[in-house]
Amino acid sequence: MATANRHDAAVTPELLSSLQGWDIEFAFGDATYDSEQIRQTAEQVDIFLVSLINRHNNDDEKMPMAV
Repeated sequence: MATANRHDAAVTPELLSSLQGWDIEFAFGDATYDSEQIRQTAEQVDIFLVSLINRHNNDDEKMPMAV
């Protein structure tokens, strides 16, 4: 997805944007993809993002969802 000197999460918004218009309803990711920018981009292209919570991000508004 990216060259070795770029982290996957750095190019994820661009990747999600390129999927606009595809018939993709949701995407799964690990805690690496738990960022506000990635969540906003996914929402803009109408993709429901499911990712683990990155405990290094101190965001009190995020709550784990029960399945």
